[in-house]
Amino acid sequence: MEHFENFEQPKQPVEAVDEAIHGSLRPLDKTESIDNAPEGESPEREGGLDNRVKARQSKEQGDIGEGVVIRAASEKLGLTPDPSFDASYHGIDCLYRGKGGELVVVEAKFTEERLHKALDNNKQMQPEWVEKKAQQMQNPQSAQFTPGNRELGAQIERIGPENIRRIVITIHPTTMEMEAYAGNDNGGWDQIGKWSALEFPEQPHSY
Repeated sequence: MEHFENFEQPKQPVEAVDEAIHGSLRPLDKTESIDNAPEGESPEREGGLDNRVKARQSKEQGDIGEGVVIRAASEKLGLTPDPSFDASYHGIDCLYRGKGGELVVVEAKFTEERLHKALDNNKQMQPEWVEKKAQQMQNPQSAQFTPGNRELGAQIERIGPENIRRIVITIHPTTMEMEAYAGNDNGGWDQIGKWSALEFPEQPHSY
């Protein structure tokens, strides 16, 4: 098993995601929105449009990545999505059950960045991060709260976030290469799988 503390993803320009993964979806053409703005539009206005285009493209790519990751987690790692879990913005991407029924937190990353940078300088998906998300899942004022999430968050705290298995699956947007990593006790990541996203041409219709 390989161990990665500062794993480097190849640095290549982001291109259109292969149509075998998601059909006709293409990156948005920023000039369609920005260049057609009314004459005299302020740079701030144009910058806002540019940011909205990037945000929409990022969300679409993230949705695609999560759909493929769900297939990979099930078919390659033997994990089963927990039906009580409801994903939310800025929350845990996916909660699975292992073969023994244990909880597994899975994060999907559609990125060409280094693993540690993609994980917010390795802060995301650490036990402290998982604990914070588990608490938010139990807070009725949080967007991450649902009755099912409340129970799952309580389970995470009872078990101890340091005892929860953590897995990150990355997809490179140009090469479509997928890599899976499991968090270790030292705060690093061990590679546990490597595939091509082209192995998963069909996406599930619901998460």
